[in-house]
Amino acid sequence: MTDSLEDESLCLDFSQFMQRLKTNRLIDDRIIHELNTTLPTQSFAHGVNVTQKCKTLHDLIKGAHTSRNEAIERCISLQVNKTKMLAEEKEKNPENFKIRKQLGKEQTNLRLFRQELTIEAIVQERAETAFYERCREYYKPEQS
Repeated sequence: MTDSLEDESLCLDFSQFMQRLKTNRLIDDRIIHELNTTLPTQSFAHGVNVTQKCKTLHDLIKGAHTSRNEAIERCISLQVNKTKMLAEEKEKNPENFKIRKQLGKEQTNLRLFRQELTIEAIVQERAETAFYERCREYYKPEQS
């Protein structure tokens, strides 16, 4: 099983999407450990290219952030379209309980995906803060 978030079928099953997202967030969850094991302390930094290690770690973190943001945005977009379609069907046939129930389920999924976008922003901010605190003396990432 791959840890890629590029498969649109993940958007159909929120639980599976969350499992894959959790796997992809490991780098952020373990950022302090990663920084401690990757970067030597001042006394052991002699002869080690700390700037390159910080850059490599930064590129890894940014790549993971971009991948997760794109996946969440893609799922939100798909969910919005699905919800709009069901809302239109409900307008045409307001008495159909099956459509109303499905619409409620899809609206809930849309809220969950949007909530995940907010959580992702918090996770990313925490990882960027930890990175900055340890690497600010060695590597300054380009601002985009």
